[in-house]
Amino acid sequence: MTDTVMLIVKIGLLLALTLAKFGFGSEITWGDVRFLKGKPALLGRSVLAALVLVPLAYFIVIRLVQPSLPVAVALSILAASPAVPLAIGMVRKAGGNISYSASLKFVTAVLAVVTTPVTIAILSQAFGFEAQARPLFVAAIVFFFVILPIGAGILVRERVPGLAGFAQFAHKIGFPILLVVVVLILATSYRGLLETDLQSYLAIILAVGAGYAVAHFLAPRPSDMKISLAMEAGTRNFGLSLMIISFNFKEADPLTVMVPILVMSLLVNTIYTKWQAKKGTVTGAEPSEGGPEQV
Repeated sequence: MTDTVMLIVKIGLLLALTLAKFGFGSEITWGDVRFLKGKPALLGRSVLAALVLVPLAYFIVIRLVQPSLPVAVALSILAASPAVPLAIGMVRKAGGNISYSASLKFVTAVLAVVTTPVTIAILSQAFGFEAQARPLFVAAIVFFFVILPIGAGILVRERVPGLAGFAQFAHKIGFPILLVVVVLILATSYRGLLETDLQSYLAIILAVGAGYAVAHFLAPRPSDMKISLAMEAGTRNFGLSLMIISFNFKEADPLTVMVPILVMSLLVNTIYTKWQAKKGTVTGAEPSEGGPEQV
């Protein structure tokens, strides 16, 4: 991949995710963000799942399956990258709790400033590669592309309703841009799909699947809570991972390694989302307090 294409991908990812986050914020309230306040048990369980147990699941899978070193490195950095850029529509479609998702997104984003560098340091020692994520670098990414756009979206909804149309436009345009970027990534780095060995594919699927499973079963019993924790903790931040990889491995083509992981992650996410949506339709399960109907 040329430097020009890589630059386009980076700009496209950041633009798409910023617009998507802004749109996400325009559909929630500060009350949603404070959902975990006063719920120490749920907060502790959620943070444990997102920032400790999911990375641990990735570590165990990598250790047992032993994928190629580039895939092991990429999976390790992905495991250390929380604050996933999910759209509110994806959470709602799967039957998740919007308030819980919004609150957990903010908590994991803030904590990522510390947990991402620490997790990468631990995993790099375990698997013998050199990479680092400076706290200020992570803080800048999280603030400008997670916290700031979501906060701006909330302010528009609550203080400047006249801009609601712009927020809706941002919400609608963000993911088409992201889709274009994903297509560009696949078109220019498809050889990564062909060059990745079956053992590495197995490690990717098991690691991502284990992340979803850990988060799903650790969440409280209401189905909407399980869905939200699985989607917020099981899915990792591809954009942040790509930025960290590109800054640490300048001679490598990070997208060639990340493409198989991106494709398999999207596959697992789609299977999980459709399973939960179908399950909710069949069972007619009632959402927990603070669920989507209250947003």
